[in-house]
Amino acid sequence: MKILKLLAMLLVAAMSMVATSCSKDDDDDDKDDKKESLLIGTWRDDTYDDEWDELTFKKDGSFTWTWYEEKYGTTRNMGTYIYKDPKLTLIFDEDEEYDDGEKEVYMVKSISSSKLVLYSEDEEETYTYNKK
Repeated sequence: MKILKLLAMLLVAAMSMVATSCSKDDDDDDKDDKKESLLIGTWRDDTYDDEWDELTFKKDGSFTWTWYEEKYGTTRNMGTYIYKDPKLTLIFDEDEEYDDGEKEVYMVKSISSSKLVLYSEDEEETYTYNKK
């Protein structure tokens, strides 16, 4: 009988640990989903007078990166993205600038409904975008 009580207590203890760990995972998933939903839309960096760039992220996991330079005109690249906070990976479709599947990785320093701040470790530069 004592063994049965001990097993029941161990079972209850184990179940409470499992429920707690699942709750934490669910909370993390909810935060990631919220941040990814903030990412959806068009973001513009127009820091310089004669150039700008825009990143558009869609719910289907695709992106378009458009930039304008007075000297060269408009350039557009497309592909897919993966956002696992804080890492944003852009996977480019093939064009004259990128090979198919070529990647650029950015760290999302902050994101809100109106502002996106990205950091490129490769370029050691921070980029600030405002939501259009």
